[in-house]
Amino acid sequence: MRVRSSPAGGSEGAESRRPAPAAEVSADRQRRFWRWVSLWTLLGIAAWAFLTFVVIWFARDLDRWTFARVPAGYWWAAQGAIGGFLLIIVGYCLVMERLEARFLDAQTPQDRDVDTSPAPHD
Repeated sequence: MRVRSSPAGGSEGAESRRPAPAAEVSADRQRRFWRWVSLWTLLGIAAWAFLTFVVIWFARDLDRWTFARVPAGYWWAAQGAIGGFLLIIVGYCLVMERLEARFLDAQTPQDRDVDTSPAPHD
């Protein structure tokens, strides 16, 4: 797959993928896309709030259990929450990539600025 040269004479890398311009995506498709984005954003914020406030609030109750000979409440407050935050970020990025591919990149190759013809042999 080759990318056509830009008018300025340069060319973009073959791996370059651009989402469809907003004008080419239907209003209904944009509305559904933003509904999904809003839902996943709210879920991410809810997970963040749960890790930040609820789990830490009950950290002393978690001290009844140990993790690697360290009280679970301390471990969760110091280390586990950070891991949870990273999981939220990675999960959100993966979901957004899928949503963008589903809603914004769902065009035929003719609609994109991509030359699908075979490369000429030198």
